[in-house]
Amino acid sequence: MTGLKVLLVIALVLFLLGLIRVGGEAEYSAEGFWAKIRVGKLKFQVFPFPPKKKKKTDGEKGVKPLKKKVKTTENEVKTQAKRGGALDLVKSAVPLVGESVQGLKRRIRIDKLDLSYTAGGARDAAGAAMTFGYANAAIGALFPFFEENFELKDYHIHTDIDFNSKSPTIYLHVAFSGRIGSLLFFVVRLALKFLINNLRQRKESKSSQKLQKT
Repeated sequence: MTGLKVLLVIALVLFLLGLIRVGGEAEYSAEGFWAKIRVGKLKFQVFPFPPKKKKKTDGEKGVKPLKKKVKTTENEVKTQAKRGGALDLVKSAVPLVGESVQGLKRRIRIDKLDLSYTAGGARDAAGAAMTFGYANAAIGALFPFFEENFELKDYHIHTDIDFNSKSPTIYLHVAFSGRIGSLLFFVVRLALKFLINNLRQRKESKSSQKLQKT
């Protein structure tokens, strides 16, 4: 009976922890993808995992060299931070996110969504008009995905054209909140689907390479 009571207490504690509401942020840009979880005033980076700090030996200890500070304007910082990443990765990730959020519809709230799509490859005015139309169509197809699967509180959508870019890019920044149980279920499910999808792509790549050699 003692063991059963311990299991019940552990189950109750886990259940109560799952009801605690936490927040977080995630961003996708040219610099890659990162995600953080916020508990109260504390923030923890969950992806990519922060590198371990190397312990300095006695020989390495000493005066640190002074680093020159590079002055950057506020506009330059915003431009650097909001450079979009490749669109193909987002297109492949959206179906996996949609599958992972099933059963959690609107249990995860998006407090703020910043979505910027920049079309590229236009060389003239006619091409620019068509490319801009494609950009708005892409956003029009992506935005309902957030509305249907999450509780969307605040959002900012922006479309643009870059004549110097040969391909479209996308920038995405999300501030979200939800119960620990819902977020944990979503993250574990999404990680498994990404792993399965990655293994399948590797298998298909190896099989195609073998066919090319024969």
